[in-house]
Amino acid sequence: MAAYNKLPLGTVAKVTNPENNKSVVIVILDRTADWVEGIGRVDLSKGAASFLEYKEDGLMTGKLEIIAQPKKNLTKKEISILVAYVTSTPISEIRL
Repeated sequence: MAAYNKLPLGTVAKVTNPENNKSVVIVILDRTADWVEGIGRVDLSKGAASFLEYKEDGLMTGKLEIIAQPKKNLTKKEISILVAYVTSTPISEIRL
């Protein structure tokens, strides 16, 4: 999961670390802190950052590919349904 200011909450994306070519699917669940605004970085969860082998604080500058993007920010209930859906569905079959 991740935080990002420039995409609607509930956006599903694939993040790739260009240094090792590892990828993970994330869902934008929150907004980044004000000091990150304008930098164009995604604030990854500890689990996602660890899997991608980011040694820093979870702020990544790798490749971000949008898989599915809602037309509006999702509610908390819609996001919890989406997270359950994303974690149990192959990437190629994700549709919003």
